Amino acid sequence: MQTQLSGTYEDIKANFEALIDKFDKKILEVSQVSRNQPDIRPQTATAQRLNKLKLERAKVKHVLLDIGIMTKGQVLDLKGQYDEDYKKALRVLAAS
Repeated sequence: MQTQLSGTYEDIKANFEALIDKFDKKILEVSQVSRNQPDIRPQTATAQRLNKLKLERAKVKHVLLDIGIMTKGQVLDLKGQYDEDYKKALRVLAAS
């Protein structure tokens, strides 16, 4: 998996769009596991994983919306910050 953003505006946008898809798949997977577990006790760990995934997905979605309203030059100027956001999102996905 790529751990650094590509250099162009279109590539940066595509990387974050791909992250949204990965978060959607992971959220569905964790939700399904939660539904399949017996309802004997509260599933706190699963709920925490799911909430963390949803929160990070919302952050990625916000970055993607920001990218959509900024100019290409502005996005490229903020590439360093977006790279950090991208790496953090990948860490959350990997940990879940």
